[in-house]
Amino acid sequence: MLYISLFKKALVYMAISASLFIFNAIYTHYSFGQSSIYMQNMGLVPFIGGTVLICLYLITEYRFSFDHASKLYNSGLACIVAGMLVRGVINISGRYTTSDLLYYKAGVVFLLLSIPVALIEIRKKPTSSYSS
Repeated sequence: MLYISLFKKALVYMAISASLFIFNAIYTHYSFGQSSIYMQNMGLVPFIGGTVLICLYLITEYRFSFDHASKLYNSGLACIVAGMLVRGVINISGRYTTSDLLYYKAGVVFLLLSIPVALIEIRKKPTSSYSS
């Protein structure tokens, strides 16, 4: 049951990453081939973030709660993706801005806040229900 839940979470992170890569391809097509490195790489954020979360969950002997900590973690990833999107769109238009820094700072704050919340909500991994 545990691995089915992790498999579903991995699929969600991969679907979000694929959606962002498809969005970038469509946006690049309709912007007459203009592209930004920020928009090209924004799909890597949920992919790497999901991989780190699932690997941490599998490696440790503790079960991190996916309730409040994962909401903060996902909000942090979403803020970073939004910052990359804003920066990419503005770069494609030919201008430069630092307004994306607020998104990055908020994303890092959410990611850092998810660590103590996860440690507070830490539980032992459920053991097998089979007895010998």
